[in-house]
Amino acid sequence: EDTQVKISDSALSDIIPSDDVILTKVKKFQYINNYRKIQLM
Repeated sequence: EDTQVKISDSALSDIIPSDDVILTKVKKFQYINNYRKIQLM
């Protein structure tokens, strides 16, 4: 169980700094969706 905890901790530490990257990806995705909606109108 200790090894599982260590792996999850390292995974969390890897995820935390990439939050900004995820946010930018989400923003780009929303921007593309909005752009497509405008084109369809």
